Order: sequence, then structure tokens, then C-alpha cells
Amino acid sequence: MPLAAMPAITLHPSGGPDDTAAVHAAIAAIDDGGVIYFSPGTYYVNININSPAKSFSLVGIGGPDHTILNGDTTGDETGDGSVVTIRDTHSLAAPITLEGFTLTNGAHTFGGGLNNDRASTIVTNCVFRDNTASSGGAGMANYQSAPVVTSCTFVDNSASSPGSDGGGMYNAQSQPRISSCIFEGNVAQDEGGAIVNASGSSLFVVNTSFVGNSAYNGGAIHFFNSVTVTIEYCTISGNTAENDGGGINAGNSTMFIRGCTFSENTAENWQGGAIYNRYVTATVLSSSFHENEAIKRNAGAVHNEHSTFSAANCVFAGNWAGGEGGVMKNVDDSIVTLMNCTVFGNGAGSNDGALFNQRRSPPTITNCIFWDNGNEIYAADVESIALVTYSDVQGGHLGIGNIDTDPLFVFAPTNLSLRAASPCVDAGTNLAPGVLDDILGVPRPQRMAYDMGAYEYAGSSWSPVSLQPLARTQLQAALALWNGVACRIPCDPSDEVTALVWDIQKHMENAAQLTNPVYASGQLAQAAALMEALAALLG
Repeated sequence: MPLAAMPAITLHPSGGPDDTAAVHAAIAAIDDGGVIYFSPGTYYVNININSPAKSFSLVGIGGPDHTILNGDTTGDETGDGSVVTIRDTHSLAAPITLEGFTLTNGAHTFGGGLNNDRASTIVTNCVFRDNTASSGGAGMANYQSAPVVTSCTFVDNSASSPGSDGGGMYNAQSQPRISSCIFEGNVAQDEGGAIVNASGSSLFVVNTSFVGNSAYNGGAIHFFNSVTVTIEYCTISGNTAENDGGGINAGNSTMFIRGCTFSENTAENWQGGAIYNRYVTATVLSSSFHENEAIKRNAGAVHNEHSTFSAANCVFAGNWAGGEGGVMKNVDDSIVTLMNCTVFGNGAGSNDGALFNQRRSPPTITNCIFWDNGNEIYAADVESIALVTYSDVQGGHLGIGNIDTDPLFVFAPTNLSLRAASPCVDAGTNLAPGVLDDILGVPRPQRMAYDMGAYEYAGSSWSPVSLQPLARTQLQAALALWNGVACRIPCDPSDEVTALVWDIQKHMENAAQLTNPVYASGQLAQAAALMEALAALLG
């Protein structure tokens, strides 16, 4: 007997092998704008929402830890289709919403967990786990769709068949928006361990972590023929590509990156430990690249080929290439611009150094610091000699305003901001309107002129603005104590010195974040005591 139309329906798991029919009956009965609630438990389903004449929401009452949608409807412990398919919803006044579920054990050609086909959907607070796809998008696939994905986790999904892409998500002719999500441990046999963006898609990702994903190309993200890819305030760490682009592999696209961290990504056999660009226009702002690696070949952090690449207020530290370009290899008419970047402690097995430039690819470098990288900036031909100005380059480099002097970092390699006595303070040139602040958002210039490097010297790493008046006097005393001891820290500190500095920084940062002046005062007192201990240790 069909259910009467109603604004809300609550379902309960049957305990049987297949709950799909009950869910479909509820979808048929729900009012436009209604909600179907799923009580906690496991539902064995292959839900198909096809050309609905209404909008509605599916909501797991217990959240993803307690409300499970399992794609095994035959009891053989293998998926029997996509867990949820949503098709042809663009004509609806509002999207279909999916909230509070774990989608698992789905298996399909595309979209083992969720398959959006010409659909507008909102997906929030969901977990996509252990789904598979033989072609792409084991966790989620989007074709001509515009999903909004928020606070979701994609973990251990696998597009593991030969030639399959996008372990976490696959996008074709789509416009996904992803925020506050986690992609972890997803695998693709071919490209994009976490995400593949293809065929005229645009992609917007913010405040999202990509950790431990793997693929042949693009350990975390692979995109080609994309309209625009925007990645802001994301962490891309510990991803692996067997071939190119341990973090990102990009082709024939436009990319914008802001406020991101790339660390410990690996290109095992080829190039671009963090990013591989080919026919790409890329802008990277206020981001850090730490300990990325191209094990056997080139470009420990970024490879540019036939590409235009601009970076401002970025830090490149501890990256490594087994071949050429510990930080970057630029080839084949690439146009590369670096502004106010700090490049420290990187290395390469061949032509040891930070930048390797070849085949008509001369970078333009302004207000940067290149230090302790071996052969800092290498040109393989006369048409690839870098234009360097107002920069601190170890070993020297021809160009207006360049210097060759120890930059006096606060605590290299963990803190590459500048000490008060650094020769890089006030030694740069005005780059407005292209560069108006530093990697932390501190306005430039703070004094007479722009500083060199990613950090503008502002007198201290900690700001009293956020502290209540009761703690501000104490803060000034702590800053004076710190400024007196910081200049005495050796370039190669002992483990004991390093541990004390870390603890001091932690307490100072805690104080700056606290609104309660009593608690802030306590943090400042602990920091000051540690500074005195550090001063005694340094003698």
C-alpha cells in the first residue's frame, strides 16, 4: 500500500538484506521540501532518485557514525551498485540534500558511493568509505552536476581497475564546490587519488585536507581541460604519485592556489613532488612547500612545462629532487615569476640547487631569499638565465639590489621569519599592487621599504592586538626578553635549544589567541620563564 503524502517520514532499518524498496516508497510519498529521516542503523540499499518532480532531504538521525547506507543488497559482501544515484534534478527549485550518513560498499562504473548525473545536490556531514568504481569516482562521481559538498570525509575509496581515475571523486563537465572536507587514503589506478577534474569542469576547494592519497599521476588531485581550479587554505600532505605530481598533476587548465600547505608529497619515478604543470596558468599565493620529493627525477616541489607560473609570499624549504631542481624545474618556454618568496635548504642530486631552468624559461625573481640550496639558480642555456633583482642569493647573482649576506632567520629551518638585524629588512622594492602583504597577512611595508622573503618583519611574531590591556604590559616585557635572546640562537642549535624554542612559540601563540586576560597572562609567564631558561642555556 503506498504511503500518504507527508512532510516528514522516519525510516527504520529492516534487518533484512535489502531496504531499497522501503526507501523508494518514502521518496514517492514525501512532500516537496520534505525530509526523510533515517533512524540509526545499517540500511542495505541501492537508492535511485531519477527525475524527481520535487526536492527533498535524506537525513541520518544518528549522523555518519551511526547511520550507514551499505551498497551490498545481496548479502555477498560486495557492492551491487551505487549506494545512491541522483539523476536529472536541474529543473527543481531546490537541490536534493543528503546529510548525516556513511555511504559504504558501493560499486559501480562511476560513483560507487554517490553518482550525480545531471544533478544539483547538497551533501553535508557524510562519510564515503570503502567504495569502488571501475572507471572513476569511487566515492562520488559528478557528470554535468553542481554538488555542494561540506564537512564530508572520503576515506579508503578505490578506483583500482586499469585506467580508472578519481579514487575519492570524479568530475566531468561539472562545478563541484568542496569545503571543510577530508580526503584520506583514496587510491586511483591511473589519475587523481583523491579527485579528478576533467572535460571542462571547474573546481572550488577550501579548507580541506588531502592526506595519504595515491595514484599513477596526481597523488591527490589531477585535472586537465578544466575551466578553473581554485584551491584555498588546504593541506596537501603525504600523497604519492608513481609518475608525475605527488600532490597535484595539472594540464591545460587555469589554477589558483592561496594559503595552502604542501608537505611530504612524493613523485616516485618522474617529476613534481608537489605539483606538475603542463600547459597550465597557475597563481600561488601565501603557501608553503616543505619536504616534497621527486625521488628519481626532477622538481622536488614544482615542475613547469609550457606553463605560466606566478608565486608570491611562498616558502620552499627542505624539498629534494633526485635529478634536477630541488624546488623547481622550468622548461619549454615557461614563464615563471617569484615575488617575496623564501627558498631555503632544498637540494638536488644533479646540478644541486633550488631552480633549474632550461629551453627558453628564464624566471623573474624579485624580493626573494635563496639560501643554503647549493647551486641556487641554475640555467642550462643562455636563454634561461634568471632575471634577479632585490634578492638575497647565497653566492651572489647579478642584478639591481641583490645582496649575498646571511639573512638571519629567526630559527631556521622551522621559523624562516627575519630577525630585527636581518639585512633583508627594508632591502626589497615596492611590488604594489601585486604584493600588498606577507604570507601571514602582515601589510607591506612595515617600515621604510619592502623586506625580502615571505615574511615582513613586524617587530615580533606575536601581536598584542588580540590581548586585553591587563596582559599587554606583560607581553611587551616578554617580547623584549625574546628579542634579546633570539639573536643569540646558533644556526645549528642543539635538540635542547630547539625544544625550548618550540615551547616558547607555543605559549606565545596561545597567549595571542586567548581573550581571557588571566589565562593569557599565565601563558606569557610560562613563555618568559622558558626564555630565561633559554638565555641561561645559551650562556
